Amino acid sequence: MTAEAPRILWLTEHFPPARGGMAQSCDRIVAGLRAMGRTIDVAFISRRHPRHRRVMDVGGDRFEAPWSDDGAYALQRLWLDIAAAGRRYSHVVAYGGHLPVAGGPAFARWLDAPLITLFRGNDLDAGMFSPRRAHLVERAIDHAAAVVTVSSDALEKCAKLYGCADKTRFIANGIELSDWAPLPSELAHSQALREELTAPFDGADDDEPAPVVLGLIGQLKAKKGATMLLQAVIDAGWERRFSFLVVGHADEATEACLQEAAETLRVVRRPFLDRSELLSVYPALDVVALPSFFDGMPNVMLEAQALGIPVLAAAVGGIPDVVHDGEQGYLFTPGQAAALREALARVLDDDEPQRRALGAAGRDRVTAAFTAGREAHAYAQLLDEVEQDASRQKGDER
Repeated sequence: MTAEAPRILWLTEHFPPARGGMAQSCDRIVAGLRAMGRTIDVAFISRRHPRHRRVMDVGGDRFEAPWSDDGAYALQRLWLDIAAAGRRYSHVVAYGGHLPVAGGPAFARWLDAPLITLFRGNDLDAGMFSPRRAHLVERAIDHAAAVVTVSSDALEKCAKLYGCADKTRFIANGIELSDWAPLPSELAHSQALREELTAPFDGADDDEPAPVVLGLIGQLKAKKGATMLLQAVIDAGWERRFSFLVVGHADEATEACLQEAAETLRVVRRPFLDRSELLSVYPALDVVALPSFFDGMPNVMLEAQALGIPVLAAAVGGIPDVVHDGEQGYLFTPGQAAALREALARVLDDDEPQRRALGAAGRDRVTAAFTAGREAHAYAQLLDEVEQDASRQKGDER
């Protein structure tokens, strides 16, 4: 009887049915690797399911442990379930977040498997400056056979700060293009939404231009810079030059700013929407705004560009890896209100055909270099390299 091939253990806080960009990316990468024949058990610390359970998935199982304010307890309970299964693992992957980074080194040592630490979103930025988390980040890097970032900027920061250039690499996010096109019904919905956003303002002259529609999409936390964007438009006196479509959750401070801004700006709100639901929203936009103070490689950026919509974005994280200023969108220095106003002025100076040309260039770039297939193959190659290195090391030890 042939022994079962070793599996990969994928430790994460972000996986469906959780929502948001981190969960979406985790699902995409795991699905891509499973489609290539890798068996992956997802060890998921869930905020939605109140009990421990093991779910059989195609291409691997899912061990779920409920989220706990006591992270040590959640990790310990998850470990007990994994240990009880008695499986052999070729790799342990810590997929970002506080608890996977904290638990990954121990799980990898106990399973006698190499650790791959993935820093996602703002994991590195938040972790290295946190007195409580900085040592966990350092340990997760030190114990890792490989460290992966989603931006060249994070790769450089990580390598310089922790002296780990020899094992750190940049693997960009990707987008699955095969199902990323709006249906006629979605186009009709977006057209009605656009008409609402571009309707003439009260008292508008016949020659007053229609407002440019900016989109803010996702989980709008303070780090996303939405408040700075809204204030920049107000400070410049462009209240009638822009309309805003805001889709998603907002934290308390951002929500207060949105409500205040709605008194002087045209702001249309929609609740948080899953990726597929956004196809009825994106076509209503002229430009997608990403004025983040720090970020990874936002799925929203890739989604917008794949639909031919240019972005107005801070040159931070993985954004400059994808968008070149003046070629696929409008970039500005992060955190600088004057630079943001200058970028907004360039948006206004361009007419609709010029913005469409930027969007078309963005679509071409994403299609050529940022697909889910390329992303999956990059991770598969990394897994193979780490496994080969681990086998050589064990051979040397013998």
